Amino acid sequence: MLRMLFDGDCGICTASAEWVDARDKGATILVRPYQSYSDAELAQWGLTPEMCSQLLQVVDGAGRVHSGANAINMIGLSLEGLSPLATIPLFFPPILWAEHVVYGIVAANRTKVSTMLKMKACGTGFKPAKGGVPTKITLSNLNQ
Repeated sequence: MLRMLFDGDCGICTASAEWVDARDKGATILVRPYQSYSDAELAQWGLTPEMCSQLLQVVDGAGRVHSGANAINMIGLSLEGLSPLATIPLFFPPILWAEHVVYGIVAANRTKVSTMLKMKACGTGFKPAKGGVPTKITLSNLNQ
């Protein structure tokens, strides 16, 4: 099982998490905002809230952390039915390099991108549903 730790305060991050959650038919990815983990829980994987606020983090079953574009690739490999084309970046360094560059640009400008796409979750703060973290992350959960 993979753990996907995304920024629950970011619109584009939340939309991406919803996309992954909707396509994870085999329930192989635990999709949760990093804000739902304590600092101690993050530390067990060598992560800090600051690290998680800057890049998508994925923790694999062996406890290895994959960040940014590498995290996206791990998710792509885990989703059933995703095109085999999704694995191309793993085998062709120029494409992987371009993926890292594009990810860096989007990550550095995610507030602008979220606002441009009219994603209201950006900057609103993650608020778990009554009883804890919602099992399905949606934009409406973020605005409760």
